[in-house]
Parts: sequence; structure tokens; C-alpha cells
Amino acid sequence: MSVRERTNSSVKERTKLKRPSRWGVKFYNDDITSYEEVMIILMSVFQLKSQEAFNFARSVDKNGYGIVGNYSKEMAEAKKEEVEKLIGLIKKPLKVEIVKIEEDN
Repeated sequence: MSVRERTNSSVKERTKLKRPSRWGVKFYNDDITSYEEVMIILMSVFQLKSQEAFNFARSVDKNGYGIVGNYSKEMAEAKKEEVEKLIGLIKKPLKVEIVKIEEDN
């Protein structure tokens, strides 16, 4: 999208830049993965503090899912891969995916 301004017979063009899309990692609730296991993943991958990780795990349990992070798509994908590696180590059915974060205008 461009905006043109006229000043004394010269034309200046300003380009309004669109903010890049932001992405998060969506955790889905399951009945097998414990709060403690989710908390360890959150503290390891997302550097959440213990209370933040507990609150997030509780929210996922209550709402069925939760989104953590606000990253570029590439960084969100990297975080998801880190989470999936840890899930593989603990052999749990925890599901995660990256999701686009809607902008508030």
C-alpha cells in the first residue's frame, strides 16, 4: 500500500509497511501428560518461570488448549521442534502445532 504526497512539483512516496505475521505454539490438552511434564517443557523451551508454566498448564487443562510465544514463523517452528523432541523423550501423546496469532487493531 502506498501513500503519495505532492510537494512543489516533486512527488514523495511513502510505503506503509505491513508488520510480519506472528506465530505461537499451540498446546492441546490430553489426559496422560502431567502438569509437571508440561511445565518442564515450558520452562526448558520457552524459559517460563515455574508459576507461569503452572498457570499455562492449568489453562490448557481447563480450556483444552493454550498458545505460548509470539515469534516469527521460523522461530515458532524451531520451538515446536524442540517441544516435539522433549515429547519424544517422555513418550507422551502431547500434541502441539504452530498457529498464526491474530493482530489486534
